[in-house]
Amino acid sequence: MTDTPLVSILTPVYNTVAYLAECIEGVRAQTYRNFEYVIVDNCSTDGSLEVAEQYAAKDPRIRVVRNSEFLEQLANLNAALGYASPAAKYVKYALSDDVLFPDCVAKLVEVAELEPAAGLVGAYYFFGEHLGGAGVPRHLQRIDGRYACRLMLVDRKYMVGSPTSVLYRADVLRARRPCFTPGSLHADTELAYEIMLQHDLGFAHQVLSFIRTDNVSISSSVKDFRPNLLDRLIVTERYADKALKAEEATRVRDAVRQEYFRYLAGQLLGRRPRRFWEYHRAGLASVGLTPRVRDLLPGVLRELARLALDPLSTVQRVVLALRPHSAAEAESDRLPTLRPAPHETARPPLRD
Repeated sequence: MTDTPLVSILTPVYNTVAYLAECIEGVRAQTYRNFEYVIVDNCSTDGSLEVAEQYAAKDPRIRVVRNSEFLEQLANLNAALGYASPAAKYVKYALSDDVLFPDCVAKLVEVAELEPAAGLVGAYYFFGEHLGGAGVPRHLQRIDGRYACRLMLVDRKYMVGSPTSVLYRADVLRARRPCFTPGSLHADTELAYEIMLQHDLGFAHQVLSFIRTDNVSISSSVKDFRPNLLDRLIVTERYADKALKAEEATRVRDAVRQEYFRYLAGQLLGRRPRRFWEYHRAGLASVGLTPRVRDLLPGVLRELARLALDPLSTVQRVVLALRPHSAAEAESDRLPTLRPAPHETARPPLRD
């Protein structure tokens, strides 16, 4: 490329001093040179701001902004976008505990420049020790956005990773305010779907970023709650009707609901903290769903049958249930309130 467009690289920061230097070094090592780098400190108290300022003092491409008041994570992601240069053609997030590999921006921009119909560009990425991003045929660097949605909904391919692993076309993000929906449990996933319903997906067939999984984050704090299963339910409810033909949308939605409620039913017989139920109840409420007795009963019966065939496991559960515990733990273990199913013979698909 002879004409290299400006890329705004954004790093929202809150108390990630243990990883921030590695993140910043990854950005500084980019082989692509025409970028600005904005680090937005969200009132950190652990020295993150000082680390960012030390780097800014020796690299003129780095600008540090400190929020005047603490913002929730998604609000901070949205606020960071406001600091991107109006001249930037592309926006690239580098989340403060992740790492961009040296050719990351160059390869993503290369695809974006060759494929102007792509609203965002993904690539392979390491998710901890696992490789993610598979799904786009090797011989293609752009696929229809709705087809990409179908691959994610039906074939469970996930080509868009996190904000660290993709490049956004700046005018696409500027047309959406806020970009990341406040209160959403999986706002980056939903943003990707919204973009791909209107634009194509570009893809660079190389491993270009590392997404950390051993850190403390919103995602890691609920990793034992099957967040990916809830994520699949939410995006299916929101986007199946928009991306799929009616018959396929119904089939996929019914299968995902069945899988999800089977899992939830199994958790009714275990000791789950109150936060578990609050997390899932909030996710269901975000798409207008409430767990109903008729949804959970088949899964409960299956689990009871399994326990009957596994007496040792049953005894262990009973002993655990009878173990003395504090009033606070008892409150934490309280099961969610379920409402009986209405007597209608069929329930129409839920829509936004």
